[in-house]
Amino acid sequence: MDMDVNIKANKEKCIELLRSTGREGVEDLILELDRMGFFTAPASAVYHLNCEGGLAQHSLNTFKAALGVWENMKNFCPHIAKEVSMDNIIIASLLHDLCKCDVYKRKREPSMRPYDYTKETSRYSSSYDEFPIGHGEKSVILALCAGLVMCDSEMVAIDGTWGHGA
Repeated sequence: MDMDVNIKANKEKCIELLRSTGREGVEDLILELDRMGFFTAPASAVYHLNCEGGLAQHSLNTFKAALGVWENMKNFCPHIAKEVSMDNIIIASLLHDLCKCDVYKRKREPSMRPYDYTKETSRYSSSYDEFPIGHGEKSVILALCAGLVMCDSEMVAIDGTWGHGA
């Protein structure tokens, strides 16, 4: 089943959000995201948004969810706006799966479910051989290596709170 993902619009929105942070190194990061295929990579091999452009869509979905939680938290804990900024939300949510840029490779022929040969289950194969450390750590290291200046809480959010299995 093909997903309806607008790669161009998602790329523009991600870039707009990242630039809005005014963060040192953000322009270098944007170039690196493009070079690594962030805007065209799938978000997974089988599950959520396993289609071209799925990773950027998933990252924007995560940003929207994080923004909603942050906005609601401010109603109950007004001090949270001083502790967690919009920039923190943007950086942590958009970059939490940066590590997936080079993990999924398009298969020549999709896998089929053994019990139902009419339905695809995977268009991609995956390999974590390129960077044998954890999911969150890899995302943080890639962002830092691209030149983005990050605060400790963003790195912890990506590696801990946001970090999850593939």
